[in-house]
Amino acid sequence: MRYPDAWPRMDAQPVGKAAKSILRSMERCSVSWADALTAVSHTQCDYFNREYGAACEYIPAAVEMREPRAPGLLRQHGLPTRDYILFAARLMPETGAHYLIPAYRQLKTDCSLLIAGDGSQSPAYTAHLKELAGGDPRIHFT
Repeated sequence: MRYPDAWPRMDAQPVGKAAKSILRSMERCSVSWADALTAVSHTQCDYFNREYGAACEYIPAAVEMREPRAPGLLRQHGLPTRDYILFAARLMPETGAHYLIPAYRQLKTDCSLLIAGDGSQSPAYTAHLKELAGGDPRIHFT
């Protein structure tokens, strides 16, 4: 399977041609009339630059720092509590997990790969990710 890196994917939305045309037109207006353009990912900035030649400022999403807690949820699911790589995102082609899994499988490491995310919007993609994992016992889906 091949997945485009473009954002947003109008073809991923369950809408007809007319709705896609309207959405694209609204996007074009938003970009051309904006005083400044910001995005929460470099992929989005690249998309706006490529599609509209628009300068875009990357501003990462803010997070609230909290005190560490005991890894009870990990233990509850039988997952490692230390030495793991965490991928936390919606399981959709735009998030790029299909690049991560083959790259991870080439590593010679005892670290586990924890893939935490909802794949309900793209069950075929989630199934493909599990195929890519190939039964590797170091890869866990939650």
